[in-house]
Amino acid sequence: MNIIYFWCFVNSLSAGFFSLLHIIVIVKNEVQVVERRKRIWYNY
Repeated sequence: MNIIYFWCFVNSLSAGFFSLLHIIVIVKNEVQVVERRKRIWYNY
């Protein structure tokens, strides 16, 4: 029974970790887009 609880805990942990990773990737992409727009804005 303890093993099942442990697996549930591990699965929830990994799911939270991957969702956090996903959020980080999205934020990085947004930052890159903003930087690119700034560059275009300053160039013209």
